[in-house]
Amino acid sequence: MGRSPNHRFSVTRDRTVTPFESVLDSIKQYMPHPFLKPTKRQVPLKEKTTSNAYGERDRGRNRDLTSAIRNDGEDDEISEGQESPDVTDLEIDQYLAVVEDLRMKLDASQMATETALVFYGKHQAEIQKVDTTREQLKQMTEKCSDYRIVINNLQQFEGEKERELARKKAAIDEDRRKLDSLKEQATKYMQKLEEEKREFENTKITKEAKQVLKLQEKKAELEREHNKRYDERVADLEKAIKKSQDDDKKKITDLQSRNDELVKDVEEQRRRLKDAEKRCKDVEKLRSLSETEVEDLSQKLKMALNEFGLCASTSEYLILMLRYTTRSRK
Repeated sequence: MGRSPNHRFSVTRDRTVTPFESVLDSIKQYMPHPFLKPTKRQVPLKEKTTSNAYGERDRGRNRDLTSAIRNDGEDDEISEGQESPDVTDLEIDQYLAVVEDLRMKLDASQMATETALVFYGKHQAEIQKVDTTREQLKQMTEKCSDYRIVINNLQQFEGEKERELARKKAAIDEDRRKLDSLKEQATKYMQKLEEEKREFENTKITKEAKQVLKLQEKKAELEREHNKRYDERVADLEKAIKKSQDDDKKKITDLQSRNDELVKDVEEQRRRLKDAEKRCKDVEKLRSLSETEVEDLSQKLKMALNEFGLCASTSEYLILMLRYTTRSRK
């Protein structure tokens, strides 16, 4: 007598709420309740035999119950002692239509999620290579910096060698100038000595003169010996300088060859760096696939499913999806 004939839409709090009822509760919080419109309560057979006074009392009670249901929209249950309002077939159809629309949206969301997971699984290896490529790019950049430092050091070393060679060349030129001056003085001295010798031969040779002549000859001999030693010393210095120049030229040639090898190595590293940057850009471009392209791909897959009658869980569906993904990338 006291229970509502539509008790299957009532929510009891003394038992566990099912997932379906939980979804319905969420819908009730954000959607209007067209099926809770106040309707006329069905009067039981026992109450139909009562007087009009009792009938007026029942109608007043129904109005109070309807007002309570309208004002208390967040309460999900009706106690055993209260009457629940009737729900027409039209209102039930509206409610079922809302539930069906929600179910379709959930299916569409699940399909989109599966498509995104398949796409991520296909390109997961390429996406994971991005960190490796960046690490290689960082290592190549550090190597280029090291090579640049080595090249600068070699250039500084080459400059120091050139300056040292210039100093040695200036010293050699100075020694040559001094040698030419000494040779000129020796030539003048020999000419003067020859003149004195001729004059002395023309005069009367005395003992003292002979001693002087011997002394002069001894002096001349010493001068010649000194000049000879000096010439030998100059020749040794020239040989040593020439050898040093040859060694420096050889070192400079070796350094130039090493420099050329380093330059070639740097160019090769730069080429590899450009290739790595290009591959990184391609991967970034693949990752930045726009939502519009994803939506277009999803629509094409749905059309293919409808055309061939495939199911999302079959292998034919996965093969078809991979083909469409490949065509879209091209």
